[in-house]
Amino acid sequence: ILSLDNVKGVVLRTYGTGNAPEDPDFLSALAEGIRKGEKTIVNITQCPQGSVEMGLYAASVGLLDVGVISGLDMTPEAALTKLMVLLGNRVGDQIKLQMQINQRGEQSQNLFDLPYKAQKTLTGRYSDYAQPDRRFERDALTTSVIRIRRLKVELETRDLDNPCVHVFMNAP
Repeated sequence: ILSLDNVKGVVLRTYGTGNAPEDPDFLSALAEGIRKGEKTIVNITQCPQGSVEMGLYAASVGLLDVGVISGLDMTPEAALTKLMVLLGNRVGDQIKLQMQINQRGEQSQNLFDLPYKAQKTLTGRYSDYAQPDRRFERDALTTSVIRIRRLKVELETRDLDNPCVHVFMNAP
């Protein structure tokens, strides 16, 4: 289905909190469509209640890594309709943000991704910031998750007894 030119969006129905097979061929097929910017893939749970929380379990990390969008607690019908409207309106790069923001009561939460710039090597202290979308409501914030991928810490021999990494986050 991902190889069809006229397919621009897919609602992927997964297990539990958004878990899917970790098969490399499956993830590679998803990544290929997303990477080219040709396909939008939204993760929706098959469960009658509950929400997708990609990254909560290892079985959903692959989906998150390849760029699948969380459908949170939308029903499959709401996700499909929302996806069709957004694709029809041609919102372009905004589609990921728009899919994760409640528009008309189709989902109970908003999800804002704030990616930070990757750094090859760091010595000493490093600081970076990202600004949430204007629709972010500080009072509505219930959960904040920091996800760090591919972190490698090289220590000098004398520091092996107390290796540590500190991550600080200020409320917006």
